[in-house]
Amino acid sequence: MSFFDDASLVMIPSGYKDQKVYSVKPIDGTGDLTFTRSNDTATRVNSSGLIEKVRTNVILQSNTFDTTWGTTDLTVTSGATDPNGGSTAWTIANTAASGIIQQSATLDGLRSVSIYAKAGTHRYLYMGAYVGSGTQSYQVFDLQDGVITSGTLGRIESIGGGWHRCTSYGADGTTGGVQILPSNVSTGAATTNGSILIWKCQYEAGDIATDYIATTSAAVSVGPVANLPRLDYSGGATCGKLLLEPQRTNVNTFSEQMDNASYTKNGYAVTANSGISPDGYQNADLVYQTVSGDKDFYTTIPSTTGTFSVYAKAAGKNWFYITDLTGANPAYYNISNGTLGTVASGTEATITSMGNNWYRLTYYRNQAGGYQFFKPVDIDNSQSSMASGTDGALIWGAQVEAGSYATSYINTLSAAVTRGADACSKTGISSLIGQTEGTIFYDLIASSYNSDGTIYSLLMTVGDGASNFQLYTTNSLLSFNITASGVVDKSTGITLINGNRYKIALAYKSGDCAVYVNGVLTNTSTKSVMPAASALYLNQFSNGTYKALNYCNQALLFKTRLSNADLATLTTI
Repeated sequence: MSFFDDASLVMIPSGYKDQKVYSVKPIDGTGDLTFTRSNDTATRVNSSGLIEKVRTNVILQSNTFDTTWGTTDLTVTSGATDPNGGSTAWTIANTAASGIIQQSATLDGLRSVSIYAKAGTHRYLYMGAYVGSGTQSYQVFDLQDGVITSGTLGRIESIGGGWHRCTSYGADGTTGGVQILPSNVSTGAATTNGSILIWKCQYEAGDIATDYIATTSAAVSVGPVANLPRLDYSGGATCGKLLLEPQRTNVNTFSEQMDNASYTKNGYAVTANSGISPDGYQNADLVYQTVSGDKDFYTTIPSTTGTFSVYAKAAGKNWFYITDLTGANPAYYNISNGTLGTVASGTEATITSMGNNWYRLTYYRNQAGGYQFFKPVDIDNSQSSMASGTDGALIWGAQVEAGSYATSYINTLSAAVTRGADACSKTGISSLIGQTEGTIFYDLIASSYNSDGTIYSLLMTVGDGASNFQLYTTNSLLSFNITASGVVDKSTGITLINGNRYKIALAYKSGDCAVYVNGVLTNTSTKSVMPAASALYLNQFSNGTYKALNYCNQALLFKTRLSNADLATLTTI
């Protein structure tokens, strides 16, 4: 038989758009699933193996400097030769001392402004972020020698042809904007008239300049924005999986800035932005010991049970240590080969390769908040370490979240950040669901189970209210139920293991129901009354509850009860 031909609904994650996951079958759109997620704080692992965050350029008319931008004693002329040999760059020339071009914009806390610039009759760019008449952060960039001549919170990078990308960053409040001045002075604003060339401005959260995002009359965000399904390529996968997660909050602030004062450094030092992180930008921090012995590096977490996770890469030290407030329940991680070392009884720890010698380390213990200690060390099972120059580890993406397992990374700055829950469903499809007999199939990577106080966690629900089929977990035990005039509710006897793939089929017909998992028959039932069903929900119940973290490879519906031989074939990996 052809499973594709016989299926009434086939969902293989591939095509998607805002609020929609396309079904491969039926092709008329009646099987397309509705998708929602409430905010722009999600991440995914993209097809290049990099963690992709939502990035936003809040500056308007980012390469149209004669629109929206305000000028004082300065002229703006289009048509200059850009770095690509085109004519999309701009000449800005001051007509009096301190001539300026500027635009107001709002960003909260840590932020950066970047622009491409080239010397004209002036050789300096004076640029920064302003906050009303209050604190300001400016740098002076030498566009001939490629250095910063005034200010410390900036970077300059040559891109060839005399062009440089210049970045000024700081944390100067919540309102203000961007100011750009051509200058003949290495320490500030111009004293004589002259010009420089500029191209493509960006104003964004964080202390680094990311890839340029073009804007016109509104700010533009890219990445896994709200209501956009996330196809995730974790583990080097060549095919994307639909990532479905519950709501979570990263309560650890400044998740990528280990040099921030929110991290206590007792005998440790941090060199910011020393290496390329798992998101592909140079924003990973080098953490290294400056005083030998048992020294501390830690963050303060709220008084709530949670999972701590962090990304680490060996940079002179091959081991990593994480423990709770007591210091008596450590886990050790070998960040040179991706294996666990000593793990205290009652502590749950994982180490997962992220590519390019990066690993995500997770630590869970039933703790009550306080301090979360983490640091590079010399050897397994010893928190005492030698100060050896700058030998340590690159660290990025520290996360603390309520729950017994780590979900996808949530970036934070000065405040905790919440990622909304994923919801994927389709209602009104009784014509695609077998009403007296049928088969439900789900192919997933089990990332974790839910043991956080809910009754159970749903993998797939077909139906609503008190009339449904469900595949679910109780803690890590895979179970199913058939609810109609009484409930058949049974465990399959299979424990889901994080990272493992499972193909599950529930076949139903009056007096002849069966469950197969990975090619093996696990359950039968002679239940005679089948549910009337008209909806499909992935990773949730019809009311949106009981969500866990899973990666969906495929979901199928059949309007016939497949034979046991076909069920074995369909579910065999």
